[in-house]
Amino acid sequence: MPRDNELTNRQLVTIGDRQLAYWDVGAGSPVVVLEAGLEYGADTWAAVQPGVAAFTRVVSYDRAGIGASTPAAPPRSAGDMADDLHALLQATKIVPPYVLAAHSFGGLLARIYTHRYSAEVAGMVLVASSHPDQWDRWADGVPAPIPGESTVLAVMRQRRWNDPAYPMPEGLDLRTSRCQLRDATSLGNRPLRVLSSGGKSNQSLDFPPDLVAHMARVDSDMQGELSRLSSNGMQIIAGNSGHFIQLDEPELVVTAIRDVVHSIRAGQR
Repeated sequence: MPRDNELTNRQLVTIGDRQLAYWDVGAGSPVVVLEAGLEYGADTWAAVQPGVAAFTRVVSYDRAGIGASTPAAPPRSAGDMADDLHALLQATKIVPPYVLAAHSFGGLLARIYTHRYSAEVAGMVLVASSHPDQWDRWADGVPAPIPGESTVLAVMRQRRWNDPAYPMPEGLDLRTSRCQLRDATSLGNRPLRVLSSGGKSNQSLDFPPDLVAHMARVDSDMQGELSRLSSNGMQIIAGNSGHFIQLDEPELVVTAIRDVVHSIRAGQR
């Protein structure tokens, strides 16, 4: 995975019996908090964080067990991870309001965080965000078994998301995490920008072409649904990006974050 910049000035904060690594740069309010995808860390935001720091304070971090952060005992739910972020922000005295900018699985964490700590979150930017129903909707298009097929196809077909034989990254308890999202149904009128891949996300998968096309259609529908989580939501198509929009088109992500930050500031006048 390419990186345009290296993050510097890492800091560590203790929460309970563990330490989390974080990077805190820039100045101003609201504070932008960057949330990475599953099994990834703050370095996936290295091309975005400096640009955001030019107009406000911005924080990225590594979840438990990622990078320099201490592991936590599995299984872990998305709610556990959201609570870790809350503990980090409290321990470092990084005060709200926050704009949560989240990639992939991080989008689920951002939604749960907003549901649990609603008063702290003023806006959100979802970058190729996961959708809680995506695994089931993808599975609806999996073809009949064929010799030598990918193990992932068998897992998708049988919906064995929490099968011990197929452990999730970060020790994720996906079933519990999806249940936690059932109550996180709306973002109210918070400014929301949903950045969606231009359709390249699934092209590199070793899947049958019909399944790849099905997944692309499903992804398009789900990204539209995410943009309607707020009455002040907008979807932006990243036409030249795969799944890592923040690496392929970092300026597009910076612009979306700036748009949300400025909208919040205008509303505070």
